[in-house]
Amino acid sequence: MDDPDDPKTLPPPDTPPKAAKKAKYLQKYAKHWKSFPTFRGWLQPSAKSETRAYCKACDCELNAKKSELEKHAQGQKHKTSVRSISKQPTLMSLPSVSNPLREKNVKEGEIKLAAFVVEHNLPLNIMTHLPKLIRSVCKDSDIAKKIASSRTKTTAVIRNVLGKSSKEELVDILREKKFSLIVDESTDKGCTKHLCLIARTMINTKVTDVFYDLVPVENASAQSLYEIVVKCLADEGIPYKDNMIGFASDGASVMMGAHNSLASRLKSDIPDLFIMKCICHSFHLCASYACATLPRAVEQLARDVYNYFMSSPKRLSELKDFQEFVNVKPHKLLHPSQTRWLSLQAVVSRLLEQYDALQLYFTGAALSERILAAESILDKLKDPANKLYLQFLEFILPLFNDLNKSMQSQGPQIHTMY
Repeated sequence: MDDPDDPKTLPPPDTPPKAAKKAKYLQKYAKHWKSFPTFRGWLQPSAKSETRAYCKACDCELNAKKSELEKHAQGQKHKTSVRSISKQPTLMSLPSVSNPLREKNVKEGEIKLAAFVVEHNLPLNIMTHLPKLIRSVCKDSDIAKKIASSRTKTTAVIRNVLGKSSKEELVDILREKKFSLIVDESTDKGCTKHLCLIARTMINTKVTDVFYDLVPVENASAQSLYEIVVKCLADEGIPYKDNMIGFASDGASVMMGAHNSLASRLKSDIPDLFIMKCICHSFHLCASYACATLPRAVEQLARDVYNYFMSSPKRLSELKDFQEFVNVKPHKLLHPSQTRWLSLQAVVSRLLEQYDALQLYFTGAALSERILAAESILDKLKDPANKLYLQFLEFILPLFNDLNKSMQSQGPQIHTMY
């Protein structure tokens, strides 16, 4: 028999009853969450369970807990996915009915805006704002609302639509009609040489100069320029030996030399070719050679005076006091340019206008500042011969400039010769 005192046979002590398990709460998806700015556009209810949510941007299932959804919304992957789907057109955003006539009018409007920019030589950056201005002004126009031509698109329209169509029209004319060719060589800021070709021909009963092409040049020799010109015309099927009747350029030896030049090579192909140098270049050379006989101190005086004031607001302010004292207008001093042939006359006139004020200013500057440049300019200003030369140039230069302007006129001037 079992011993009642044996601990193995004793009944177990009283144990407290187990506490009832707390029911686990599962958050269900709330429809009003879609209206929250954080969840708008990507949150949807899951088709698998009421306690799950679905992210349309990331294509994944999530627990329907607001805290977890907010944490998911802050993830970099989710933000990238949201940006991607926001740029994709939806069925609702696509036009339900296409209007071919309206689309055609919109394209014509964008082309006309690009042509307007080209015709008036406006910066292409203006197209970033011009379509927006047109839409704000023409609020009731369906065409204005559809115009979307910014700087990049306008550039493409100019190059691939206006430029190509204009050149095709010009090439068709040059294939049938007589024409003259005007060429000039230039170097841009990037030190790249270009050869510009201008065609002069009859268009709609009017003689017109039209831009033909701008060709990069590696070798500026006469043979290289000749090959470039011939290739530009031959590639377009233009019979230049039959239709080309004139050639014009500046007086550079590579262009107009008698034996080894672009003109001499074209002359050998077209014996009856009329060759004409630029008269403006010839006039400029005449004036330059004539001015070379004058003392160098006259031109140096104009350059020194400009350089003395150009980078000093303090000196310009002090000069204004002397201009007011001698009762002359506070005009700025001009710089003689090497490439602007008509600038020398304006420089001389301005220097004579301010002559008395400059003398007083440099007298004070030489005494107070004791600068060598001011003393050198003062000595030149005090020399009466320099002022006489300036007065002579003020008299003679308008004759050259007026003749130069007449040669650059757009209308006929032969009747004025009488």
